Amino acid sequence: ALSAIFGNDFRLLGEDTFELSVQMSDGHEVVLHCALPATYPSAVPPVHELRADWLHPTDEATLSAGLESISMDSHGEVVVFKWAEWLRDEGPAMLTNSAPTLDPSPPEQAVDRVEAGVAGLDLDRACESDAVLAMLSDEGLEQIGVSPVQV
Repeated sequence: ALSAIFGNDFRLLGEDTFELSVQMSDGHEVVLHCALPATYPSAVPPVHELRADWLHPTDEATLSAGLESISMDSHGEVVVFKWAEWLRDEGPAMLTNSAPTLDPSPPEQAVDRVEAGVAGLDLDRACESDAVLAMLSDEGLEQIGVSPVQV
């Protein structure tokens, strides 16, 4: 059933063990390694381990605690799908020590601001070398909404 839900993100390792790659909403990927005890789901939740090279140990512990909390709130229910959803949607907000958030939108926003600024340029003035240098200065970039660090 899990392979049908998760497709290529699901990998069966043994009769009762599997890995699930979860793409978090911030762009990070974490692998959830699970072992299903014989009494799952009626008595105990899956045994789990989170794996990711970028994941700081304290953040790993925080995410694991979140999964344990879901298990306690869902006693006797299947939880793997809930875990995957929580890691994807809520997990990034729990990270405090790991790699910086991967947000693809800032470069696109910077391009939009540069294009908007270029559209508003005085082309006659832009041909003068001093004017070009002024536009490329920190102040000129800030006028069109681009911080010098983004360029």
